[in-house]
Amino acid sequence: MQHITFARFADSNQAEVTVRALRERPAGDAEVLAHFGATSDTEFEQVVQHSGEFAQTDLRHALVVGSITGTLSGAALGIVLSLFDLLPSIALGMGLGALMGFLVGLVMMPILGSGLMDRRLQRLVKGLRAGEVVLTVRTPNRAACTSVNDLLTEHGAQIAEKGIL
Repeated sequence: MQHITFARFADSNQAEVTVRALRERPAGDAEVLAHFGATSDTEFEQVVQHSGEFAQTDLRHALVVGSITGTLSGAALGIVLSLFDLLPSIALGMGLGALMGFLVGLVMMPILGSGLMDRRLQRLVKGLRAGEVVLTVRTPNRAACTSVNDLLTEHGAQIAEKGIL
């Protein structure tokens, strides 16, 4: 399981020193993506939405919401169709509608979810000001993540963390 840490620095000098320190670590420990130049949290969110960086999106949350919403709305549509005698029974209408809604939710929400910024990252960048820098650090395991988080904290970063498969 990979671990993602989001780090926010008050200025670019702190971020540059930290990136150099991360690079001096053993090879393969961490992969760093730096965001320089966003002047507000809204601008940062637009950059993330267009970056296509999976780690910064909230795809899992979108999948859950899409599948649940699709299942419930599909079941409701199935009931309505059954009441208008377009389907032989309410149970069949509910089941068929729920299945179709679930499948539509699974197909559509990843498309929409790829543009949603991760909730932890969103909380971290709230109130972002010009000159502040955000880093995304991907580590291959928990031990490397803990080591990286300690280094980030030592260099004055505010951090938020998530794990991905």
